[in-house]
Amino acid sequence: MASDELLAKTITSISTFQQLRKAIEEIKETPVFTKGTWDFPKSQLVLWYKDGDSARCLQFPTSEDAELQRLSDACQSATFGRNKQDVLDESYRLARKMDTEDFSINFGFEFYEMLNHAVRGLLGVQHDNKNFRAELYKLNVYGPGSFFKAHKDTPRADNMFGSLVIALPTPHQGGTLIVRHGEENYEFDSSSTSTSSSESTSAAVAWTAFYSQVEHEVIPVVSGYRVTLTYNLYFSTASVPPLLLPIPNPAPESPELVKLLKECLDDATFLPSGGLLGFGLKHEYPLSASSDLQTSISYLKGADSTIVKIAGHFGLKSYLRAVYDIMQAKGLEGGERVYENGKFVTKPLPDHKRWLLSEKVLDLGDRGAQQVDPYDIEEYLRDEAGTETLICRGFIEDEHSAGFYTKKKKSTTVTEREICDVGTKVVSKILKRTIITKNWETGEETSVVETPNIFEEIPKPLDNSPETAEDEDDVPAWRRDSQPKRKSKPVVVNWITVMKKNNPVHTSYISYGNQAEMAYLYAQINLMVEVPSFEERRQTGKSV
Repeated sequence: MASDELLAKTITSISTFQQLRKAIEEIKETPVFTKGTWDFPKSQLVLWYKDGDSARCLQFPTSEDAELQRLSDACQSATFGRNKQDVLDESYRLARKMDTEDFSINFGFEFYEMLNHAVRGLLGVQHDNKNFRAELYKLNVYGPGSFFKAHKDTPRADNMFGSLVIALPTPHQGGTLIVRHGEENYEFDSSSTSTSSSESTSAAVAWTAFYSQVEHEVIPVVSGYRVTLTYNLYFSTASVPPLLLPIPNPAPESPELVKLLKECLDDATFLPSGGLLGFGLKHEYPLSASSDLQTSISYLKGADSTIVKIAGHFGLKSYLRAVYDIMQAKGLEGGERVYENGKFVTKPLPDHKRWLLSEKVLDLGDRGAQQVDPYDIEEYLRDEAGTETLICRGFIEDEHSAGFYTKKKKSTTVTEREICDVGTKVVSKILKRTIITKNWETGEETSVVETPNIFEEIPKPLDNSPETAEDEDDVPAWRRDSQPKRKSKPVVVNWITVMKKNNPVHTSYISYGNQAEMAYLYAQINLMVEVPSFEERRQTGKSV
């Protein structure tokens, strides 16, 4: 593809990239965590459970330690998922669990009212037209000293989005659930609602709902017993029942993005030949090698979902894609070794050799990367149906390492940069520089972190170099045999938010989840928004 064709599909204004990104960052995000209490009739807080060959009944609220100890004894030791196995490691998780076939509780219709309240508050109004279902997963008992270190819930399906935890009212201290998302910490302390008046016919039951991909832990119980029911939350294709009307909740707001996108679409110099806007999504999503990414677009959360909604407002098509880094897949640290001017040097791979855009999760099958020759991985991935060569424009993050050695010490400098590529030039911003020094004699290692915020503008030549050439005839003869033949013209993506890279799936795994699963893993994904040419926008009214 000639340079002018690439530029016609490139946003060539750095200020436009910056404004669009700022508008995305200002979208009001829905919460990743909600909590509250709900009054249930005590007649519905009755737990039946299997104890050996007997059936027992436990009425909540209860303060009888002997009864709670008996429930705990009837449970099994709680395992957790590490890689592909269920592991019993009481240094990581010390708790008891009971599977759904061994207990029963009927909350009545109040449960569905509480569920609607909790989940609608979590999802926000952009999902008011979507239904969901809750699937009872486990009963857990945390006795004195019990805990569960930081983990994520095991993903089980493309449409799984969260977890609901109900704490049955029992007297206990400790056992607070701590949820972490980014730099934010949230706490769910069920001990504050553990008792109720004996004269009351109802009892307050504490609940919390949160996105399943966020990290969380249960700190040690100091005294008493913490009894919880956990439900997995899934989007459902069924229509929303009339009785489960949406409730007021925090909604993402994005008037600036609507205004700015309209101005861009009205501008004849903005992607005159049309093009793609790329968004690295904020949330992680459960995916498998068989996942249909286009179906998963209806399961996006928070601000991710808002972008799709706004694009639809302007009649723009949206779809999900995975991005693969050939350099990373081949294990090329910093680039490939090439012979230049009489010596070997390490140079980053050009875009057309480095990036792949895929409409599905790529799977190496049972072979795994270690069983595929690194030199064959690129050809293997490019041969997959639904993959395209990717040319990156806009915001890209990059990391570069450089080091030197002496007889006394080793020094390594790791530089993290943010790059904005507008086709004719690149603006580079150094986000962080870490200098790690190790003394060979003492073994002592020191680390100095700098945040210089240094900006650098680098002109970008426009020619038919291998980086921009598309047709085989445009590539110098000495390079033709050394690069895989592309199936189609490269796709230019203008990254408004930094793209999220994926690794080819070797075998599905979960690291430190609440149960081992073979099918799904949390993945980062990207949203593409297709912008028509200005002529088409003008004719269809999308620029009005």
